[in-house]
Amino acid sequence: MILARGRDDIKLTPKKILLNYGTVPCAIGIALYLLQPIITPPEGSALVPVFDAVAGFLGYLGSLCTPISVLVTGALLATIPLSKMFTNLRLYLHSAIKLIGFPVVLCLLAKLVGLNETYILLVTAMAGVPSAATITMLAELYDIEPGYASQSVGMTSILSTASLPIVMLFAQWVAGL
Repeated sequence: MILARGRDDIKLTPKKILLNYGTVPCAIGIALYLLQPIITPPEGSALVPVFDAVAGFLGYLGSLCTPISVLVTGALLATIPLSKMFTNLRLYLHSAIKLIGFPVVLCLLAKLVGLNETYILLVTAMAGVPSAATITMLAELYDIEPGYASQSVGMTSILSTASLPIVMLFAQWVAGL
């Protein structure tokens, strides 16, 4: 819905909202995970080698997702001068909100609702990681500022090396209160 906002060429239907590039693979993955005890052949079965081969193939296929998304982001970043990325004040604001604002707010909320230290640290770490390269691929797919999306991923990746340790120290302090 966010990507289609203000665009007449992108028509959203309930079918497209439920069946898209994000939901279908997730649903298949969840189904396979939940059905694993049922579809796994018993030891000694003639199907074990076939099952292992299919599981290995799917594992290799899944392992390709991150490198391919990083390649797309890198290819888009290569088309933009780095000086443009580092002089864009909007990117710094976006990065500060993404890497510091969200993690701090979620950390405090986790403490407020009474989560234990492990969960407070987990919530904070998950919120404090860089933007996913999926943003770049979706921006490219829908032709919505893919250059800016790749800059955002690149900037948050660089700045997270400094922000994540600081945010996690804050989370440890909050968890200890």
